[in-house]
Amino acid sequence: DKAVFGTPISLAVDGSGRIIETDWKVDGLQVFEADGRFARVIGRTGQGPGEFKAPIGVDVHGDTIAAFAGNQRRMSLWHTDGTLISQWNIDLCCATAPVISPRGDILLEANARIGSVNRRVAVRMRPGGRVVDSMLLPVEPPVPGWNVNGGIVSIPFVAYTQSTFDTHGRYISGNSTHYTLIVARHGSDTARIIDLPGRRIPVSTHVADSLFVPYTRRAPLNQVAKRGDIPTEQPYFGHLHADEHDNIWIERPAADGSVSAFDVTDQDGRFLGTVAAPPVPCGRNLFRNGRMYCIAGTADGDLVIQVYRVDKGAR
Repeated sequence: DKAVFGTPISLAVDGSGRIIETDWKVDGLQVFEADGRFARVIGRTGQGPGEFKAPIGVDVHGDTIAAFAGNQRRMSLWHTDGTLISQWNIDLCCATAPVISPRGDILLEANARIGSVNRRVAVRMRPGGRVVDSMLLPVEPPVPGWNVNGGIVSIPFVAYTQSTFDTHGRYISGNSTHYTLIVARHGSDTARIIDLPGRRIPVSTHVADSLFVPYTRRAPLNQVAKRGDIPTEQPYFGHLHADEHDNIWIERPAADGSVSAFDVTDQDGRFLGTVAAPPVPCGRNLFRNGRMYCIAGTADGDLVIQVYRVDKGAR
């Protein structure tokens, strides 16, 4: 057997450097040794115990893997040797990848029905599915987009609300129209506000035109897409990430919209510095064990997992 990369969904890395990856084309968890050798797939296609239907979000802590299959609305826990520990159904949708806390709790951000409306919530549950705490998340401002046959196509460089959990269950979020992050935690009525220095990078005419032209060739999108809808400035930041030490890694944009660098703060918001991004564009970034793990494309059009050592001297 060999690994399959189609559209990667989620990456997780354990303390020994073993990598777990999930993909839209694989109904299971692909496991790689620390040296990159493909080891096996955990789980298989189906609806029964230990079976999956993609997409799947994943995390690992110690020798335990948590996997949430969104279409099945089912969480499962596995030993890293591939043994199924337990699984249970969850009445939530549109969830992010789970996070395992040091206590073994499972953290999940998802949609929940609150009265007559859907709200984003952060849920903390014990293994087996008993919810022990939940937190309503701030209502996100509407995100502009192009409406095509009832679906929304994202406009380049539009600011979004970005979020992540750290390993202790703190919920970190911010809307990238401002360089401000909010850190909230379960069981607390207070939140920490982190204001960071920075500026928004102008979107050049050349970059905006090059991104807009492909939309003009796609019907019926070309009937609703307008060049003037593209913002003149990029968001302050992209995705947020937390490493195993609860440092926050904040993606900062380059002129072409790729990631140029990561601003890094500790869990209290103290600015630790800026780390240059790898020269090759990549996504699904994950920071563990003093390394950055990501999915990147090759010159031949293949997808690979790349591992970079974080040089703390590269500011």
